[in-house]
Amino acid sequence: MVVDKQAKATLLNEYFPSVFAKDDGDCPSFSRRVSCDVSLENIEFTPKINHLSTLMVFLLHFLRS
Repeated sequence: MVVDKQAKATLLNEYFPSVFAKDDGDCPSFSRRVSCDVSLENIEFTPKINHLSTLMVFLLHFLRS
């Protein structure tokens, strides 16, 4: 079990790059899959569906313990 805050941060910094794709800055083009009259006008992010906020809460709790 890792209890030192610096060791926890190092452990997380080493782990997360291994499971997420690195952004190479290239924006791929995608063909349209719906008709031109279909659009997305509004996106609402709430804590229930925002996985990044959940991850941040976990990390803060992990680093504080």
